[in-house]
Amino acid sequence: MCDKARASSWSASPLSSLIYERQLVDRRPLLSSLSDKARIPRHALAAGVPSARTFYSGSSCAAAGLASLPPDYVLKATHTSGCVVVVRGGVVVAHKTCRGYGQSVVGEEASPALVRRLCEAWLAFGFQGRGGREWAYSAVPRGVLAEEVLPAPHSDAQAVAEDIKCWTAGGRTLFMHHTRSRFGHADKRDTFYDALTLRPRLDIRFGAGPFCGLGHLLGMPAALCLPHASRADTNASRWLNASVVSEAARACDRVAATTGIDFARIDLLLAGRAPSRPRGLVLSEVTLYPFGGRPHLSPRSVDVALANAWCEAGGPYRSPLALPQ
Repeated sequence: MCDKARASSWSASPLSSLIYERQLVDRRPLLSSLSDKARIPRHALAAGVPSARTFYSGSSCAAAGLASLPPDYVLKATHTSGCVVVVRGGVVVAHKTCRGYGQSVVGEEASPALVRRLCEAWLAFGFQGRGGREWAYSAVPRGVLAEEVLPAPHSDAQAVAEDIKCWTAGGRTLFMHHTRSRFGHADKRDTFYDALTLRPRLDIRFGAGPFCGLGHLLGMPAALCLPHASRADTNASRWLNASVVSEAARACDRVAATTGIDFARIDLLLAGRAPSRPRGLVLSEVTLYPFGGRPHLSPRSVDVALANAWCEAGGPYRSPLALPQ
């Protein structure tokens, strides 16, 4: 059972507790469909949200399509998190390894041999994820996807599209965070927005460090989970306009409505506007277990608000063959 009072008091992080419950009891095929990056264009089309143009999608590392990619593209695994390279002018300019495994290839020529080597390594890389609890990925066919590089919404010709990640529960986006310099380190900023007021919330942080759970119990802010805590952008000139926040929330709500997902972090890309993306917003992926199920949002009221909204919609779905508790 899941009720509002329980969500407010049962855990240092009610949202993490509900995600953990999902990991144990929800075995709907919908979860695997949403976790499969190769299927994102279909979900985007159903929701009326643009998606990036696909150059190749499949599981053959010897496919002709992988050997004849354009000079600029993004290559990613479809069945796991990480495993992403960004290629500009035939050179790898950014690389997210597969959950920390493998060596960075930034600066290397994106030759057919390198692409094939990455493809083979990624297809061999299964997704165990937190002791096997991220079940949805286990049912996704292993594959790779090559798609267009989307430009940033500002004038920097070398920058790539930025992230807008919606925290959506019960079919409604409550909060979102905007990530600048998503492939950077020192320059990376994650600024939260309230989807109701459309204003930035510089006090909200996420943190996935090993002491975050203890910090929640002691009433500490997520910033004490450093170096893993997020940092907001204090430069107001780089904040999102209210119209962008509103459009992003509506897009995420449509994805939730058309898929019927009860809770997700729905990830959009904010790119330069074009006829194929008149609002500049593109559906990137749907994350069902944010931060492996331990988002540790601070202040706690944000965590509780998302948990309550999920509970009001019925809480985590329990499949008939789910593990007993």
